[in-house]
Amino acid sequence: MMENWKLELIKGEMMQQKGIRKNSIRLRVQTVAFEGAGEDLQMPVQNRLSELLSRVDVDYVNSDPTAILFSSGGSEKKALECIGDCRHVLLLAFAENNAYAAASEVKAFLENKGIRAYLFNLSDSSRIENLHRLIEIWSRVRSFTHKKIGLVGRSSDWLVHSIPDLNELRAKFGFRVTIFDWADLVDPMEASKSKDFIDYYKGHGKEEFENHSRIDSLLAQIYHENELDGIAVECFPLVKKHALTACLSLARFNNTGLPAACEGDLISLVGMIFIRQLTGIIPWMANLSGVFAKHVEFSHCTVALDQVDEYSITTHFETNLGLAIAGVFDHKDQYTVFRWDKRFEQCFIATGHAEKHENQNFSCRTQLRLKLSDSDTKRLQHNPLGNHHLILRGNWSEILIIACEYLNLTII
Repeated sequence: MMENWKLELIKGEMMQQKGIRKNSIRLRVQTVAFEGAGEDLQMPVQNRLSELLSRVDVDYVNSDPTAILFSSGGSEKKALECIGDCRHVLLLAFAENNAYAAASEVKAFLENKGIRAYLFNLSDSSRIENLHRLIEIWSRVRSFTHKKIGLVGRSSDWLVHSIPDLNELRAKFGFRVTIFDWADLVDPMEASKSKDFIDYYKGHGKEEFENHSRIDSLLAQIYHENELDGIAVECFPLVKKHALTACLSLARFNNTGLPAACEGDLISLVGMIFIRQLTGIIPWMANLSGVFAKHVEFSHCTVALDQVDEYSITTHFETNLGLAIAGVFDHKDQYTVFRWDKRFEQCFIATGHAEKHENQNFSCRTQLRLKLSDSDTKRLQHNPLGNHHLILRGNWSEILIIACEYLNLTII
């Protein structure tokens, strides 16, 4: 799986632009050898590993390892004792002293038990960069915990399936959800205007911008005062009461590194934070508008502006009120599609190439047509995990697959 990487992980300077801190990458390694082996056998192997993993802080431990370093043959049983109840483990070995032979035997045993084990031959220099990347991915996944997210309003009525159990979300990832009822908040029309919002969309000549900026100001206040890592907004009460939408605010938030989902969709929001953790990119949340024989169509009334080549400001599709974004994607690009189920146990991951098409007047304002593989298209048709899917430019499937496997998710 790690042989055909086509894209690099986002590097430190790009991560900082998106608001992600570059954390030190650490790896807990336990060294094993045949019974009675001394440090004179194990220490040289440890020193060689530390030199190879130049971007990693390697901690040599005696318990709870993330990786097992084989220094010789005859170490198989000791390795299994060290692994214990781990669900994921790296098996590392050089090609001499029967170390790799021992590691391959352990890998076969673990895979038969349903334990995911990645085996790396440290004597193969072409594999070291892949090993670095795998360690980086695992480190990012381990940081995907204990986030604070907010729900403004409630999940929209039509999300009949896509509403997670908040206790399960807390148990699975340690996420805490704070709910902000619209009735308890300042009337949006009484909120202050947002200069950031007005400057962001400057030049579009819409008189409605000032009132829509009040929505932006209110949501930004909730976001920052509560130190949230993400926000999901039930938008339709705004449209019904004030003929205002949150589409432009959510686009601005996502474009400035603040994950924000519409329709109160917490499943999509958690996925947006997950993808950002791995790639530095906040994906586009879109409706699955149609699955056709040769392509799949997605649409929504908001999109982060850095995801599209050009855009215009128009009205919200379902109501023809407020303001929304009609973005135009690069039809020459490849895109990754992601979705997980309401219990965060299954996920759909696919990549496809965009196809040029004329925007339809019967779908949300920003539209994308993708050519997926026949198998992916059939899975979307016959076994969708829900409506909203997350889409980001580029092929990020390998990173997402490895991260989801680490979380013990079933990739459908």
